[in-house]
Amino acid sequence: MNKKSFYSSFSEEEKEFSVVMISGVSGGKAAGDACWTMNADFLAYECDGKVSENRGYLCWLASDEEEARVSERDKFKSKCIYRIKARELKVKQTDRYSNRLLVTQILDQDVASPELETILAEYEKPVTMEDDILGILTLDKQYFELSAEIPFGTGKEIGISIDVGDEDRSSWTELVNTARRLVQNMKQLDTDMREFAAEELTSLANEWQDNLEEDIPEITQEQFAGRIGLESIHIEENGYYTAYYDDDDMFFGHVVVVDGNIDTGFESSYIEG
Repeated sequence: MNKKSFYSSFSEEEKEFSVVMISGVSGGKAAGDACWTMNADFLAYECDGKVSENRGYLCWLASDEEEARVSERDKFKSKCIYRIKARELKVKQTDRYSNRLLVTQILDQDVASPELETILAEYEKPVTMEDDILGILTLDKQYFELSAEIPFGTGKEIGISIDVGDEDRSSWTELVNTARRLVQNMKQLDTDMREFAAEELTSLANEWQDNLEEDIPEITQEQFAGRIGLESIHIEENGYYTAYYDDDDMFFGHVVVVDGNIDTGFESSYIEG
């Protein structure tokens, strides 16, 4: 995206906003872009005497020059209220992934705003649920993920995270049930995922080992399956999940990933990170 198309989505009018932030600054750049797009998530804002509790994010462009771009990451911090000037989208959005304000100026931080402070205080209250299989699950309100640590083997735990989408508990049932089924069958599932990953990735692991200067014996599928170790599982809707394994340095610290569906089986295995 070039600068002209980026700015064309926003109104020319600048307004003053008080915004309560729930993240620091991140950035990204697609192939062919001239600049980096910087983002920081907000929980709510106040403008013209009205409060909007639709989540969204602030955005702005940053230089491609690394030192200048790194300094942009200090502009906003989480759980702080800022007073800014910004431009609204021409076509307003309510979805949190589409609701954006283009920042043009930061006027002040640690701003007093009783209504926004109340919203932030409510946001900071923990939300948990207790399950006889999964234990105590805690909701990450920024990403709407339930998470827990599950005992797995002697002295080891694995992380379970569930992408619930929002705070509506009535929508969590199917997702939590998927997590329960996975955990109840975790020992066999782990064995099967190891074997599947070994079938998919052992030859690649040997290619990576060939890059080492020392002469290392070829890794067998059985050895591969025995060396990787389950670290965490992430559950999404419709029975889909992703398991993450420690690679035991076969891929020099990358993560071994297995994608699957609780009803239809494994779909792919690859490395990332």
